[in-house]
Amino acid sequence: MIGPGRRRHLLRHPLDCQDAAGERAITQTRLALAAEWADPDRADDELALAHQLLEPLDQRATTLLAQVAGLVRDAGTDHDVTDRATGLRTQITVAGLARLIPTLETASPTTTPSATPRTTSPPLSTACAG
Repeated sequence: MIGPGRRRHLLRHPLDCQDAAGERAITQTRLALAAEWADPDRADDELALAHQLLEPLDQRATTLLAQVAGLVRDAGTDHDVTDRATGLRTQITVAGLARLIPTLETASPTTTPSATPRTTSPPLSTACAG
């Protein structure tokens, strides 16, 4: 039987063989973000590997997503999360990567709301009243 660590290596192996450093970094960062919620014991290792893979690359969106994953990890334990999230929101906005804002808000819902207001549907009772 293949252990969990070996299984992860086998899943990553095709990308390793193709020298697809960018794809590896993106996949690893998303895995780290998912692990922050699903498997916190594994998350630190996954995030460290994501940072290692991102180090030689120029992938702004993926680097910012890795920082969001770090906020998820630190939420509730680090008093500086709100300040970090506010700074990260600014970086995301300046980079034009608004698609990362909802993920950032799940990590730190106390950050300043996005500049684009969300539209909401009226309550069902109001919408159906004739």
